Amino acid sequence: LLKTDSVICRGDPIKPKYLNLQDTSKLTFNWFKKGLLVSQKTSPSLGDSGIYVLNVKNLDGCSIKDSLKLISFTADAGLDTSICIDNGRIYLKAVLKDKLAKGIWRSEGFASVNFPDSMKTTVSNLQPFGAQKGQDANRFVWSVTKAGCTEIDTAKIYFAKVVITVTDVDSVLAGNDIEIKVTKNDRYSLGDKLKVNYDTIRPTSPFKSIAIIGDTLVFKTKITIPGRDSIYYTLSNQCGVSSTAKVIVLVKNTPPNSRPFISSVRSGTVFVYSIPIESLDVNKNINLSTISFDKSISGVKTSWNYNNDSSMIVFTFDYSKIPYFNGNDKVQFRICDKEIILDCPELIFNISVEGTLIVYNAVSPNADFKNDFFLIEGITPENKVSVKIFNRWGDVVYSEDDYNSTTRRFDGGNLPDGTYYYVIKQSNGAEPLENFLVLQR
Repeated sequence: LLKTDSVICRGDPIKPKYLNLQDTSKLTFNWFKKGLLVSQKTSPSLGDSGIYVLNVKNLDGCSIKDSLKLISFTADAGLDTSICIDNGRIYLKAVLKDKLAKGIWRSEGFASVNFPDSMKTTVSNLQPFGAQKGQDANRFVWSVTKAGCTEIDTAKIYFAKVVITVTDVDSVLAGNDIEIKVTKNDRYSLGDKLKVNYDTIRPTSPFKSIAIIGDTLVFKTKITIPGRDSIYYTLSNQCGVSSTAKVIVLVKNTPPNSRPFISSVRSGTVFVYSIPIESLDVNKNINLSTISFDKSISGVKTSWNYNNDSSMIVFTFDYSKIPYFNGNDKVQFRICDKEIILDCPELIFNISVEGTLIVYNAVSPNADFKNDFFLIEGITPENKVSVKIFNRWGDVVYSEDDYNSTTRRFDGGNLPDGTYYYVIKQSNGAEPLENFLVLQR
């Protein structure tokens, strides 16, 4: 059933020989150890040493047995260590519990093993961590062999001779806080016990405070003052090896807010829009003298000023000078910071101007291209217009819920000449327009 009675190593696949049966789905597999069922898989993963018995049974109740011996053991290379001085008496200390097993050391780094066949051996040519040869320069492998099976374990010796600090540069927008782990880019032995010492910390103008939490600095910035600050620190390990670097924090300015402002207004009116300065610029360092009108679609006359306590900017848009403009207007201003004059984004107002309707109350549908239909000017997609026309007896002779003076319009149809009455309603909530309409061909 099984190949032979040869030893199976831990992790080796166990592949029973299924005699002449091709369909193993009609077989049941039972693996026993010391009379206890341990698996019912065809090719199980068996981890513990011992004698295993395999019992295979078919649908007719016929069965066959076989056994194998599984060799399972582990290799123990001992603990990783960290040293301060390479005095030639640095030892690797492996553990070998099975007398029938054989162990051997080898180096996978740049160091050398002096007595490879010994569980306890000295090493030489240790490399300091942080050197260009890398952190695994002192990595050793303990390989144990028994009955043709091999297990391995590794041990590392960290030579804590090098501490390399790196200057860190971080940035934060004014008004925000930032946490910086000062050792995040530094190099040292993984087994080192580190200590961080800082120079006297006195926050400069961009900062409200700087807090120390171990190897982390917490900077709290002021909202109005961009700038920079630097703090020196010394990193040392348990061997007295140290290095000094600094942390540089750049407090960046936040430019004025360039998001568009959206509103609506009736045509022919004066529109006033007030904006808190804080909503325009969180740093509150706008250079108000730089506000300037750039351009608009309508040509509307604009002006701006402060409110009484200078906490808001009041923009005025005078559409009374252009009473017949309606539709979407886009008005642009430029506004700059005091600190960084190049931070001058566009301040945009998207204004929906709802125009006044102009109604021509005479219709002469005679194909002379003059008053051939009931003309209403000033209709926009945002302001839907409905029209109803009545005869002298109050009967509705025409009705349209979405009048546009083009594809949906009143041209008299088959109605007789005479005087009619119209009612116009707008979706913007304006008062209905009512008057007489003359139809004459």
